[in-house]
Amino acid sequence: MSSLANKKGLARSAESLMADGGSILTMSYYGAARVVTHYNLMGPVKAALEASVRYMAAELGQQNIRVNALSPGPVQTRVASSLTDFDKLMEQAARSAPLHQLVTLEQIGEMVGRNPATLYGCWTEKSVLNRIPWGSSP
Repeated sequence: MSSLANKKGLARSAESLMADGGSILTMSYYGAARVVTHYNLMGPVKAALEASVRYMAAELGQQNIRVNALSPGPVQTRVASSLTDFDKLMEQAARSAPLHQLVTLEQIGEMVGRNPATLYGCWTEKSVLNRIPWGSSP
């Protein structure tokens, strides 16, 4: 949970840089809302992160600062690669996705790199979702 506290501290530190408003964006995952096989402790951690997004959005919204979470589906990262059967989970997610493919790191970068003010408008405390179930419970 220290990572979550660090993120909140970072957001508080950035607050002074957004005197005219701004946007804070973090990454979440489907495992915040549903049980995902082998995701273990990361599920509750992501759930806590999403709850923090909602509370920070309520607090910072008064200063025209939007707070959102991006949940692009499973992504090949160092941490994710340590999950048991992660390759199988990625294959399952791709099969169940509407386009039968997963989002790439480049696509995530494009989404995050756009101007959040025009991309999200007045959205706040939302998860921008691609909640692809993989290894989830029924």
